[in-house]
Amino acid sequence: MPSGNFFFLQEIYLLCRIIFQHKAEMLEVNLKMNIDIDIEARGPKLIVRLNGELDHHTAELFRSRVQEVLARGKMKKIILNLSGLNFMDSSGIGVILGRYNFLKHKGGAIAVCNLQPQVKKVFYTAGLFNIFNVYGSEKEAIDNI
Repeated sequence: MPSGNFFFLQEIYLLCRIIFQHKAEMLEVNLKMNIDIDIEARGPKLIVRLNGELDHHTAELFRSRVQEVLARGKMKKIILNLSGLNFMDSSGIGVILGRYNFLKHKGGAIAVCNLQPQVKKVFYTAGLFNIFNVYGSEKEAIDNI
């Protein structure tokens, strides 16, 4: 009978591994998808509306989506509407600065609008107010960039 218990325990162990692996994969997918990115091309301007979190899980998705549109068009200006962005870490700062440097070499610019208080603190701490023009509304940013 001891050998029967061994096989039973082995089956339980394998079943638990499958369940935990599935849960880990689902958690990873949920973390990576914790951002909505709405991109609208308006002439030479690209309006990017972010909702959610711009962090180490979502920065690459943001970079690739924006870069894909920039590569296809002649846009030299980006308006980042951050009204729905509730969290940003250093990866978010880095990916925004990367798009800034890309556009700067093309004679372009980035404007930011609708900063939420917690993201505004990150911008202030990182010194981003010295780099980007910040506006209170999307319309104001579109009109002034």
